[in-house]
Amino acid sequence: MAIYSLRDVGSTDEESVQILMDALRDPDPMVRVAAVTSLKMRSGLSERGKSELLELFLRDSDPRVRNTVVVTLAYLGTPSEEFLSELTKATASENAQLKKLQAQLLTS
Repeated sequence: MAIYSLRDVGSTDEESVQILMDALRDPDPMVRVAAVTSLKMRSGLSERGKSELLELFLRDSDPRVRNTVVVTLAYLGTPSEEFLSELTKATASENAQLKKLQAQLLTS
């Protein structure tokens, strides 16, 4: 996939980041997962970019995408209050992976 190529060569220019952000809306959940994991390597991701990831976490129906977003947002720095609040709400569900991720975030 082209997304993994962008990640592997370490492209950090605005155009590459925009391609990854656009891929967050791809109909294939595995493309969205690839985009999210590639954005994880962008330590300078803007607050707008982080907000888009949070929106993806809130609206995506695929648990693989949602779980990957949680890990990526946590990796990118101190989670926002909104993110932690939404994660707490989400863990009220029976998603064991989200519960595990939340526990790790709160203890780190």
